[in-house]
Amino acid sequence: MKVVLVLLAEALVFTLLVVADAQSDADRQRQEISEFTSLVEAQLYQSGAAQESFAGPLVLPQMGEAVAQIREGKFKEDEVLQNAESWADVAARTGEQIGAIETDLAGLKEARNLMEQGLLLYAELADEVRVVVQIDGEQQELLLSSIGEQMGVAGVIFDTGYGALQEERRKAGLPTQSSFPGGLPSDFGGLPVPPGS
Repeated sequence: MKVVLVLLAEALVFTLLVVADAQSDADRQRQEISEFTSLVEAQLYQSGAAQESFAGPLVLPQMGEAVAQIREGKFKEDEVLQNAESWADVAARTGEQIGAIETDLAGLKEARNLMEQGLLLYAELADEVRVVVQIDGEQQELLLSSIGEQMGVAGVIFDTGYGALQEERRKAGLPTQSSFPGGLPSDFGGLPVPPGS
């Protein structure tokens, strides 16, 4: 009888240790996800690469507005050139800084890599905006169309990464960024709508 009680006591202690270890792993994971989120959001918002919105970060909405103004012929070349240089610098720097955030969690690595790729594509597009204001006619129209389409792609890549971060937060029991069911309209946040859409 004493042997059975000792075995039961050992099993109970072992179970408690396993449960406590699992709980501390979950706590460590929540802490890492929270810290990662704070670092990402600090990079995005403090650098000016994105604006906060109820649906998540809006990356360089001013660039989308500038593309729409160029398409309408209502822009000041010097102003767009100066702004585009700034957008390219901010997006590239922020993408690189987010890409340098270290994590051991696979879901956060995926989120980090996608957000970095999206931001680096935005940086390249800002460079193209500098080119588009210096040309005219059919070449300008073609490049504007390409920029508009690629801005949509950059947005999808970045948003997929930010969504992956929110999914990791949800799985860890942390609050997530609210969003519209079905996502945002295609012309939300100053993104140009390609002609014929």
